[in-house]
Amino acid sequence: MVQRLVRIAPVQAGKVFAVMYGIMGLVFVPFFMLPGLLGAKDAPPVWLALLFIPLYVIIGFIGTALMAWLYNAIAGRVGGLEITLQAESTT
Repeated sequence: MVQRLVRIAPVQAGKVFAVMYGIMGLVFVPFFMLPGLLGAKDAPPVWLALLFIPLYVIIGFIGTALMAWLYNAIAGRVGGLEITLQAESTT
């Protein structure tokens, strides 16, 4: 069955991706903190790496909401993405 995705809720998409960016920040920021924690002389301060987590979340929310809004505007003019769905058999 072919269906068309014609609208994405910008705020809901922004919330979902904000959480995903937050998780990515929690995973990757410790690697940016490592040189400072190991005493490298020219490493950025540790607090700067911690600042990136909320920035990832905020920018992820805003960027995703804007892209969803832009998708909605374009899909309204040229049609949305077509996806093919297949129902699972229950037997």
